[in-house]
Amino acid sequence: MQKNLIFLVVVAISAVAIWFFFINEPVNKNLDPTDVNNQTSIPADTTPDETDEMELVVYLQDKEVAATSDCSVTYTETITVPKTTTVADASLAYLFTDELAAYGKYQSVAIVNGVAEITLDTTTVEGSGLTSLSSCQAQHLLAVLNDTLLQYDSITSIELYSATEKIEF
Repeated sequence: MQKNLIFLVVVAISAVAIWFFFINEPVNKNLDPTDVNNQTSIPADTTPDETDEMELVVYLQDKEVAATSDCSVTYTETITVPKTTTVADASLAYLFTDELAAYGKYQSVAIVNGVAEITLDTTTVEGSGLTSLSSCQAQHLLAVLNDTLLQYDSITSIELYSATEKIEF
């Protein structure tokens, strides 16, 4: 019984000593912002780290094929964007600055149970908005959005919304 008590006291003192050591010693002194002697400086002539950017693949309409037959034919384009975890948002922001700008102003995307719910400001679209698109325009919009977003495993379908309602074709 006395040996067990001595063993427990030794274990307890050891645990406190180890705890005290880890609390008072930074894991990596180079990461300690208060330790000015161990900080690393970056030379002024270095270029930005390439990991600050990433490449994404978007799909654009093949205008040559669309002019003669199928408006839903797309091709891939690789773009470089600032590094992000919101790749659907970055892809859509890029697409609605040029390729899809005529269909409205991109506002946001939310992924809900695999559905990419894309919200557009359609007040910028002339005429009756997206509900009066020609067949070719609708194919263009949906093909580019589907091909671009369905490449991501977390997205299984897309839906378009205005500020007030779901957009149906």
